Amino acid sequence: MTNAPDHSFFDNAITVLPKGKLATLVTYLALEPVARLPSTPLSYGLDFERITGTDYARYLAIFRQIGAPWLWFSRLAMAQAEVVAILDDPANQAYIVRRDGQDIGLCEIDCRNRQEAELAYLGLIPKACGQGFGRIMLDHAIDCVSGQGIGRMIVHTCQMDDPRALGFYRSCGFVPYQLALEVMDDPRAIGLYPAECAPQIPLLLD
Repeated sequence: MTNAPDHSFFDNAITVLPKGKLATLVTYLALEPVARLPSTPLSYGLDFERITGTDYARYLAIFRQIGAPWLWFSRLAMAQAEVVAILDDPANQAYIVRRDGQDIGLCEIDCRNRQEAELAYLGLIPKACGQGFGRIMLDHAIDCVSGQGIGRMIVHTCQMDDPRALGFYRSCGFVPYQLALEVMDDPRAIGLYPAECAPQIPLLLD
């Protein structure tokens, strides 16, 4: 005799979000020890320009260009003074990546925790994706940390990011060590991005 399926587990595992909210599964990964892969690709003419709080407007502009398709919101939700303070902290290294005189990417490494470095942001504007630049940027981030006595580098990505991101980090030696469910206000619902951004993620409002 076959027992009828028990649906109670599935019912208990599903949470309906209020309108204007989003949820995503976050994967945390670590590179330990902090070392780049043996083979280093060509530079492809990329320049890394370190920026500070005086570059706040430019920083936010490239952050938006990169983040709009994936609804990056954290820096946009912070007060300007708070972002400026982070950019001015010597232990936080933020670089705008340039090619042919144009800003195309962002690479930011947070070393304020001396035990580990966090790859806070690594991204490219849409037209610069898929050309191998991400690996060069990651090598740069690792070089920034090497020699500082920091044991590991961590990064996190989620289901709302570019779907290639998780595989990219794993292929570069990062190992997943933690999962978390993040619930947040939809950045479009609170005016951080226009409603037409990230059409692959439904915007549900009352």
